[in-house]
Amino acid sequence: MPTPRYGLALSGGATKGMATLAILEQLLQSSAPPIGAVAGTSVGAIVGAYFALHGEVTTLRERVLGISLRDWLRLADVTLRPTRSMVAAKGYATLLRDIFGDATFADTSIPLAITTTNLHRGQSQTLTTGSLVDALLASTAFPGVLPPVQRDGDLFVDGGVLQNLPIPAVESLGAERIIAINLEGARERSTDTFGNVLSVVGRVIELMIDNAFHRLYAESDQLFVFDAQFPPTMTSLWNVRDLPQKYDRGLATWHDRATDFQQWCTRPTA
Repeated sequence: MPTPRYGLALSGGATKGMATLAILEQLLQSSAPPIGAVAGTSVGAIVGAYFALHGEVTTLRERVLGISLRDWLRLADVTLRPTRSMVAAKGYATLLRDIFGDATFADTSIPLAITTTNLHRGQSQTLTTGSLVDALLASTAFPGVLPPVQRDGDLFVDGGVLQNLPIPAVESLGAERIIAINLEGARERSTDTFGNVLSVVGRVIELMIDNAFHRLYAESDQLFVFDAQFPPTMTSLWNVRDLPQKYDRGLATWHDRATDFQQWCTRPTA
């Protein structure tokens, strides 16, 4: 029987993506089977694209943790005349170009898919060709916060709106067994965490996404899920002050499920 092809599905979750980096680093250091395909949504698309290009994510983690608070604030270039978004995202686009340069999907050593939401068509759309930066800007365009992206006559926003955990996308690349990293959102929060429009909008979308994930997917012989959970003090999508703590939550998730994962890898498939 041929060895099944393993694929990664990496969910969105903004700054909670530090947990994705932690889990993926540990997975790559383990005896896990080689990854043959990667799909990512939003921050999962950033991590997945970097992995597909370089075969590792440690240098990405080091770079992110090396960004000062002052530089993070510079990325939040709030527009004085908001039309489609509160942030102009020029600094954010520059950061992505610094990380990925002119790389395209054709430059990756592992097949890659990036999910977006097509506003015109009202459906999830998977990107597999063209500029990585352009695709990442579309996949991470959080509605109302980052500007939507024009591409081929259509308008795109964050892929997490309709497919936060891109299992169908990685299946479309031929993956037969899927390792998913889901950044949990639906946990209780105190009322004092909703002090601005970003926190309210972010929470609403988190709840919608989390409900859809648990309604659609359950673990099986073909799917293993690292479900990273966060305490109420660490649920903000945008807080960059606790990036090391979010990374540690990823490490804790790995250690909690490492034995289960190793057993799943050796389990025969139907």
